Amino acid sequence: MGYGNDVKLVKKSLRQGGINWEPPYPQGEDEVPMKAHVTSMKTECRKRNVDKGKLSSRMGLTFPHRRRFIHEKRPLAEIKEEYPALFTSEEVRHE
Repeated sequence: MGYGNDVKLVKKSLRQGGINWEPPYPQGEDEVPMKAHVTSMKTECRKRNVDKGKLSSRMGLTFPHRRRFIHEKRPLAEIKEEYPALFTSEEVRHE
């Protein structure tokens, strides 16, 4: 499956038929470390020889942040600016 495998599920009371589209952050992570991971990904994407393993692990860590960011109905250009790795062929397959 996708990147959400590492995230523990949190039981919430949902209405019948509701979907928990907002996974929790990994334990010990919050908004500040997530932004650091995103910055690290942006830097890695600018390199000539991209470390795909490092990039993939950062994408996995930032999955909850990315979900929240996209569900805020941001423009596609802003999403591409924030998560350039999301638009590579490898990451499209993972998503």
